[in-house]
Amino acid sequence: MNRVRYIASPVAGLALTILVWLLIIELMPQTGSRMSLAGLSPTIIAGVAGGALAATIAPKHKIVIATILGVVLGGGLTAVIIFSERFPLLNRNPVFWYWPAWFIPAFYFGGVVGKRLQNDA
Repeated sequence: MNRVRYIASPVAGLALTILVWLLIIELMPQTGSRMSLAGLSPTIIAGVAGGALAATIAPKHKIVIATILGVVLGGGLTAVIIFSERFPLLNRNPVFWYWPAWFIPAFYFGGVVGKRLQNDA
């Protein structure tokens, strides 16, 4: 049973992250196109939700699993952005331009929230 939960945890966390991100972008389309803190909100909210679900489902090492999922998702998407352009940092603010990197701390925070929610229940 624990093997299934170790597999289901990242899959469910990733699915919820994508669902929440798409829902926020669909409800407020102008939010995702801004290079500001408001433009980062879909990424952060979706990352916290996905990290919390991944940590809740995981049988052990809840925060570690949520953080690894954030590193894989955020690092992978950031690498795609960096390697798909010739000059990635010319006159751009990297805090907003490399928005997928915000998945990493969001998933960590979501892992902490998920662990706290499960411990309080």
